[in-house]
Amino acid sequence: MVPFPFVDKAASKSRPALVLSDEKFNKEGLVVLVMITTAFKSRHTFDIPIRNLKPTGLNVSSVIRWKVFSLDLPIIKNKIGSLSDTDQKKCIIAMNSIFTN
Repeated sequence: MVPFPFVDKAASKSRPALVLSDEKFNKEGLVVLVMITTAFKSRHTFDIPIRNLKPTGLNVSSVIRWKVFSLDLPIIKNKIGSLSDTDQKKCIIAMNSIFTN
């Protein structure tokens, strides 16, 4: 869970996010993440529906949205779960498609 700032407010709210960076990178104090959202109405081309919610710790159907950002490690509040192998593979395929030519 990470604090997401609201665009029009000074406040923030805890939201789930998917960590992309590995432990070696994270130990340097910075973490690369992407957004997890329940906002199915505003679909994006590379949204990935999370098919297996149980291992994620999420209670509501959600999608991985490729809004990539970084946070300082101490800002991250806690880990609530992990993606299933199938959902991880879908993320890797999308990431390869987005970040390679």
